[in-house]
Amino acid sequence: MSGYPGYQGNQVGGGDLEMGQPGMADARFGQGAAYYGGGGSQYGGQQQQGYYGGGKPGKQQQHQAQYAGYGGQQAAGGYAPPQVQQPPPPPPGPSQYIQDMDLAVRHGFIRKVYGILFVQLLLTFGLVAVFSYIPAVQSYAMNNSWLMGVSIAAVFAILIAMTCCPGRLMYKSPLNMILLMVFSVFFGVALGVIGASYACDEMKYDLQQGLYVCVNNPDAPAVNGRMSVLLAMAITIAVVVLLSVFACQTRYDFTGSGPYLMAALLIFIVFFMIAGIWLRFNKVYNLVYACIGVLLFSALLIWNTQMIVGGKNRKYSLGPDEYVAGALSLYLDIINIFLFILSIIGLSR
Repeated sequence: MSGYPGYQGNQVGGGDLEMGQPGMADARFGQGAAYYGGGGSQYGGQQQQGYYGGGKPGKQQQHQAQYAGYGGQQAAGGYAPPQVQQPPPPPPGPSQYIQDMDLAVRHGFIRKVYGILFVQLLLTFGLVAVFSYIPAVQSYAMNNSWLMGVSIAAVFAILIAMTCCPGRLMYKSPLNMILLMVFSVFFGVALGVIGASYACDEMKYDLQQGLYVCVNNPDAPAVNGRMSVLLAMAITIAVVVLLSVFACQTRYDFTGSGPYLMAALLIFIVFFMIAGIWLRFNKVYNLVYACIGVLLFSALLIWNTQMIVGGKNRKYSLGPDEYVAGALSLYLDIINIFLFILSIIGLSR
């Protein structure tokens, strides 16, 4: 019975409970099965302790109830956020180096470079043959020195415009191809004037006509003038093919020797040009100069070939957009080899 009149108390289990009576004073906070009793509800799949004195939950219970919705078995009515899958990392972009590209791309780049080089050499050596073996053209070239000056000036102007100007003309198609072909034509004219003089066994000045006349001796036992130009072309082609095969097949990497070759080229030009002021008519000096020139530009040809072909054992290589630069570098190496071989043959006659 309750101590207050009219108050019947809480009926639990059929008995009267007095206020303040120990034991089951309040069914909500007792030891029996209630909301927060010892049996307790389950949070995250584990049984939790009931409320402690004063009706406050323990720290462990607060922590587990707060994060009951994450991981393990969820409580009734809990929220389980959907799992978020991270997107896969993007594939790596295309490499700027030929050796890291697909094999088909690399082969296409090589074919493009050597195709351009073939057209350049065809134009240049074709003009050399015209100037050397057609008498009227040969006579005109020998008696008009301005032709050489204009051709050399045009060659340097186009070369500077393609390599040094801020407009990056070397990478703008089809302008780069047009400039490259014009460059090859002017270079062919300059070499044709040189070849016209080498194709003569002797140059005589005709006082009556006021012109230089080419004299050839077909009965000469040694290589005559006209034969020397063809021989220089044939030797140049053979040397280029052998060096290119060596550069592609060898396991030695020459791509890191570019600074040393550039320094050697600079010393070669400065030293021998200064020495040539006093020794330009010395046959031995000119022969040594030509032999060193062949060796130096042969090394440059190997270096440029490996820069174009690339491969797994090459440290450096050209990028996919530098096909004009690759063809131009090979072209200049081959032309210089031809000039020095022609000089050696002419001096040895």
